[in-house]
Amino acid sequence: MDEAQMKKGNALYMMQRYEEAIVCYDKQIEINPQRELAYYNKGNALINVKRYEETIECYNKLIEINPRNEEVYYIKGLALRHIERYEEAIKCYEKSIQLKKEEAYLNLGNALCTIERYEEAIVYYDKTIELNPNTEHAKIKKQQALSMLDHQQKTQKQIDQFIMLK
Repeated sequence: MDEAQMKKGNALYMMQRYEEAIVCYDKQIEINPQRELAYYNKGNALINVKRYEETIECYNKLIEINPRNEEVYYIKGLALRHIERYEEAIKCYEKSIQLKKEEAYLNLGNALCTIERYEEAIVYYDKTIELNPNTEHAKIKKQQALSMLDHQQKTQKQIDQFIMLK
């Protein structure tokens, strides 16, 4: 029943039968009130039928469950703009940009670490932490990069000493 409602809602959404899809997503939410995807899909259906206040309520609930989804802030911003709540829309867009930037910085740091460019990676982990001081993932990745950089520097020092002995 749980997954069937979601699939049915998605099929109805794809056929642009948004009101019927909303009913399915509501049933899904009733079954599992913490299901992010049900709120997300319902919010998308609501905005398509211009039910902006309900879109905002739906995405507020989703933000309570997962405050890290930048797309939710973006779509909530669209709904707010449609009902002329521009200042709130601006805040949503800014949050969306901030979250996307944070993700980009984190992934750039990860890529740099993968190719052993630890000093550069640390710079991007710091930028991630600056955007979101509560991000444990970036802090852990930074510590790992610092550890690898220290190891790399010690290894290079040993190589340099070995070369000087020859």
